[in-house]
Amino acid sequence: MDTLRQEIAALESKNGNASQSLANTKREIDTFVTANTDMIRKGLPFRKKERLATLPANLQEPAAPVADTLAAIWNFAQQELRTGSSAQTFTEMVNLENGRSLHARLIQAGHQFLAFITEDGQFVGTWPMNSDVPQWHITTDKSQIQTIRRVIEIIDQQAPPGLEQLPLEISFTAPHHDGKEVVK
Repeated sequence: MDTLRQEIAALESKNGNASQSLANTKREIDTFVTANTDMIRKGLPFRKKERLATLPANLQEPAAPVADTLAAIWNFAQQELRTGSSAQTFTEMVNLENGRSLHARLIQAGHQFLAFITEDGQFVGTWPMNSDVPQWHITTDKSQIQTIRRVIEIIDQQAPPGLEQLPLEISFTAPHHDGKEVVK
């Protein structure tokens, strides 16, 4: 009988450890999802709806299959990693602060840089990452205009590859392990 009690106690201990491990994993996943959805919402206006739509709506449902939930989070993480480590161009309407909407060629580089040049080449702008006013900033700096034009041509494979310095300031806020935010 003592052997049976010892085995039951050992199983209960293992179950307790597994429950604690599962709770820790859930807490880490919640932190990851919250931090990344906040980054998307506060970040560049680059396909936000599509990027957020990859997260399933049932993350908080206890009945959701764990494998499905983890697969969805993994897909979301891979998508954001690709977005954060790639550059692409696309054509879209750009709303300028004067109320005009113009067709433009845009470039997105990672989570930090978004710029455009209108089809007629008259307006070139960047989206500031750390601005209190989320809107396009039109640039008249000839060096920035040339750089943005050249980078778009490189990514569109209309120009040979080269190294270009993007007009970009990088700073970010990240959660620290003690719960406070760190600005870098």
